[in-house]
Amino acid sequence: MRDWWRQRPTWQKVTIGAVLAFVLIGVFADTPEDAETPEAAGTTTSTAAQSSTTVVPTTTTEASTTSIAATQTTTSSTTTTTTIPTTTTLPAPIVAEGSGDSVIDFSVPGDQPSVLELIHRGSSNFAVNSFTSTGEPLDLLVNTIGAYEGRVPINFFEGENVAELEIAADGAWTATATSVFLAPGFSDTHSGTGDDVVLFQGTGSRLAVTHSGQSNFAIWAYGQNTDLLVNEIGNYAGTVRLPSGTVILAVSADGAWTFDVE
Repeated sequence: MRDWWRQRPTWQKVTIGAVLAFVLIGVFADTPEDAETPEAAGTTTSTAAQSSTTVVPTTTTEASTTSIAATQTTTSSTTTTTTIPTTTTLPAPIVAEGSGDSVIDFSVPGDQPSVLELIHRGSSNFAVNSFTSTGEPLDLLVNTIGAYEGRVPINFFEGENVAELEIAADGAWTATATSVFLAPGFSDTHSGTGDDVVLFQGTGSRLAVTHSGQSNFAIWAYGQNTDLLVNEIGNYAGTVRLPSGTVILAVSADGAWTFDVE
């Protein structure tokens, strides 16, 4: 069970607001529905200091092309054309692995909104807390018992800027951060199991939801604002309103769940 949804008030400014929503529209045009997030190659541990990727470089990666028209800037004496880069480069995955209790430096270049995949191969408590570079606690990302595999959002809020992870584990673990643009997307229906982050590509205003599990089940909708759509214990079946401008849904669950857009 995870408690991160209780630690961010709904009025706090969201990093992935209007600008990200605009960019995601361009990404959706080239992103296949229910695309799978590619796994990181190898097991090398990477940090922000080892990467020279900037927030918006001019190279491109798969399913990340966003077309933006050039603009003209006029002064009293000359007219110059400014070319805005027409692609969005996605940073390489940031990967760390270890075993047992650990405190590690872990940050994403440019503090970009990202999806953190966590895997634990153990039988006892597994908990992951995030911290800023100054040691300020941010979120309890995961708190469960035994083996775990799931994806949670990081750097979604202004000033969040995860720089360190504190991990409690009795077995081997892996932490992999990938760009939120690589999360699976859907427009009509989608299903999953456990914690996950998905892109919403549809236009519907209602979401029919089911969950088959025993622990907490929560859904956050992110866009220009953030809204808690569901927060229940155990099995769930219901229909909730999708806030206008929703581009990302984050799920906290211990069982199988389904989404159907209406």
